Amino acid sequence: NWLKDPISNVTQSVSPELIIRQRQNLGRLRVWGVQSELELHPGPQWSLAGAYVFDDAVVEEFPAQPEIVGNFIPQVPRHRASLTFQHDSPGLLNPSVQVRYESLRFDDDLNQLRLGGFWVLDVFGLRRLPKSWEVYFGFQNILNRDYEIQASPVPLRGLPFMATVGLRFSFVRR
Repeated sequence: NWLKDPISNVTQSVSPELIIRQRQNLGRLRVWGVQSELELHPGPQWSLAGAYVFDDAVVEEFPAQPEIVGNFIPQVPRHRASLTFQHDSPGLLNPSVQVRYESLRFDDDLNQLRLGGFWVLDVFGLRRLPKSWEVYFGFQNILNRDYEIQASPVPLRGLPFMATVGLRFSFVRR
């Protein structure tokens, strides 16, 4: 894909105290990649699903700031992957475990603010109840891994361990 004149944050000046960016049309970007998914069923109630995305996303043309031509597009990791293992037990608990991974990426158009890669582990469960009700739970980032999602102007960390529990009703009968 080639994108002409996409809007992006373009760095105007950098100092230890302040980074000034302006939203501008960024000339032209080139994005190419591959996405793949695979799902296996080793047994009637078991599934294993994997997904992978490779993105090569770079600035291809920007006459206003030619020094960023060839730089990676901010916040776009080259590699993203997930692996999910799930068990479907009608009448019982339906658990699943998921591992998610993202490779390093940059937080700025100059490719100076590097955000490291990370992986997290999530656990989910669902129990179907009578009359279209379901109760569910989720534990995201169960190992409470620390990872950066933004480096400027103030560093931000990704979601820490989080637990959710809920009750869901479906108007469509199963």
